[in-house]
Amino acid sequence: MSAFSFEIEPQSYAALVRLLMTRRKHKRGERGSIEEDQSSSKRANMASKENDPVEEETEEPSRLELKEMLVDIKIDVSNILRENAKLTKELAELRSLIKEQKDEIDAMESIKKSKDQNLSLENELLAARKKIDDQQGEIAELYCLQDNLEQYTRKQSLEICGIPDRLYSSTEEVVLKIAEVLEVPMSPEDINISHKIKSKGVGSILVKFQSHKAKSRLYKARTKLKNIRVTDVYPDASTAARVMVGQGRIFINENLTTFRKDLLKKANDKRKDGLVFSAWSLDGKIFLKTSPEGDPIRIYEQSDLEDL
Repeated sequence: MSAFSFEIEPQSYAALVRLLMTRRKHKRGERGSIEEDQSSSKRANMASKENDPVEEETEEPSRLELKEMLVDIKIDVSNILRENAKLTKELAELRSLIKEQKDEIDAMESIKKSKDQNLSLENELLAARKKIDDQQGEIAELYCLQDNLEQYTRKQSLEICGIPDRLYSSTEEVVLKIAEVLEVPMSPEDINISHKIKSKGVGSILVKFQSHKAKSRLYKARTKLKNIRVTDVYPDASTAARVMVGQGRIFINENLTTFRKDLLKKANDKRKDGLVFSAWSLDGKIFLKTSPEGDPIRIYEQSDLEDL
């Protein structure tokens, strides 16, 4: 059987003929207007027969023409299919591109959302840090206030160091003897309370006076202790006790809070290093000199020592 052999129903055949005739007329139009040259001679005859009823004749295509038309149709269908395949591919690529762009947009939206969240967290962090800084400032102020109040309760107290406890029978006796050696007027009525304390293994005596004036009189005379030894305070001590004590010195210090005592210790460490000439406390306040001729400098905190 030929590749172009086919069977077709009469009604379908008529429809196919009409379609092929349309394509045939179209093809004839593409070839040129040959029939137009002959139309002038035919118009005269047609004009004479205008009033005569003429049955329209339909010229059926030949089998060869049908084959040619079918070939043309197949070529057109093939072209359409190729074009459809190309369009389908382009459509798939376009869909893929749209999906990629949508994914990028979603990613960008996610990044923007993350940035907004990060910005919100940064703002919260800044607010938290500010709150912490404010709280730390309040804590520092409260700590300073507490230290001031604690030092105020110690303003009438002194610490006496360097007297071995085996040499005396009462701490009040030690205070009165030292006052006598320093030529400071002192009576038992000037002493409120006294007792032994231990600081880093060294025995000391804490004495609280009835008045700040009594405490100040004894504290101001402490400079005379440079030339006084324990044996000068207890000349009647036994030979064994005197040998054990040797030439030990006596010190009178203010009863400072832990913070101020540590601050004074660090100032004295700088004095040992040659950075400070002298350091001392007066009424709980820490002072130092950087040179013999220099003015006293009050130290409030450790940063003041670092800025010297």
